[in-house]
Amino acid sequence: MRGKYWASISSPIQGKEFPERPEDESCNISLDFLESRRCRETKNTHMQRADQIIHEEREMANMMGETIIEPLHHLIEIEENDMNMIDTEVEDIRTSKTGDQRSITEAQQQKVVRNKERETSVWVQQNLIKLGKLLGADFP
Repeated sequence: MRGKYWASISSPIQGKEFPERPEDESCNISLDFLESRRCRETKNTHMQRADQIIHEEREMANMMGETIIEPLHHLIEIEENDMNMIDTEVEDIRTSKTGDQRSITEAQQQKVVRNKERETSVWVQQNLIKLGKLLGADFP
């Protein structure tokens, strides 16, 4: 029974005035509200999950980067050892007193060392850039 006065059959109070039942339109509004709320909650859940995935990927990239950089430090040590060997070779040439042996000046020795340092530095920088692109991380 619809109207201003309605009551259930089992109600002990017959004829008591109750507010009208919600119309279909108000039901739709309520459903729209609930649906939009559910959509917002779903969107927030997806955003949180995406942020979590990004954070996990960054952590993984940093861990992988550290794992890869450790061998690079080892290679840098090898390059430094090579530099020491060059210094030793240059010193040997300077100290040898053979008849036609040319003497190497201090400027020439520094030039050899600078060239080797430049090559090493460029090599390390190029590999760090490649690793950064590969892992999506920025290495200092």
